[in-house]
Amino acid sequence: WRDIGLDLARGVKQGPYKYRIDFLSGDGWKTLADASGNETDLFIDYRETMPATTSRLRLCVLDAPPGITPAIAEFTVFGE
Repeated sequence: WRDIGLDLARGVKQGPYKYRIDFLSGDGWKTLADASGNETDLFIDYRETMPATTSRLRLCVLDAPPGITPAIAEFTVFGE
């Protein structure tokens, strides 16, 4: 994650991001990872998921700390 707008002097602080990662299946989008209830601020957010075969993923940012513009420093997906 990248905290654009972080400004401790103005009271804009880090915090947890809430998000969902979906994958495209034959019958539409399905959830691969659900962090919509995340309450932990993570500098590096590593999640293991169930196996899935897909050609497309989407990251849906659902919530970010107040005053922060959500940004991704790097998004990597890997498997067998």
